[in-house]
Amino acid sequence: MSDETPTVHDWVAKAEMDFKGALDLASRKKDPLPDKVVYDCAQCIEKYLKGFLVLHKQPFRFRHDLTDLRRRCQDVDSAFGLIEDDAILLNRWGSEVRYPGVSAATEDVKDALAAVKRVRKFVRAKLGLPK
Repeated sequence: MSDETPTVHDWVAKAEMDFKGALDLASRKKDPLPDKVVYDCAQCIEKYLKGFLVLHKQPFRFRHDLTDLRRRCQDVDSAFGLIEDDAILLNRWGSEVRYPGVSAATEDVKDALAAVKRVRKFVRAKLGLPK
C-alpha cells in the first residue's frame, strides 16, 4: 500500500469499479451473487462519500459506516440530508453481509441498486463530475 494520501480522483476510481462490479454481477442470470452485489453497492457509496470528504479536507475513519460518513458530509453540505434513507439502507450491506447469518434477497438487490444509483448521481454532482 502506498504512503501517499488518496486523492478525490483515487476514491472516485475505486467507487466506479465497485459500481461497475455491482451492475455486472446484478445482470447475471446464472449463479447470481446477491450478497456481492449489495456489498459492492455499499462499497461504491462509501468511497464516494470519502472522496467528498477528501475534497473538503474533512477527516474520517477507515470504517464501513455509511451513516457516519453521510453525517460528516452533511456537516459540510446540508443537502446530504437528502440521501439519509439510502445511506441507512446501504449501510447494512457494508460489512454484515460478508459473514454467515446475513444474506441479501432479490428484493434487497433491487433496492440496493436503486439506492446506489441515486446516491452516486447525487455525490457525483457535488463533486462536479458528469452524470
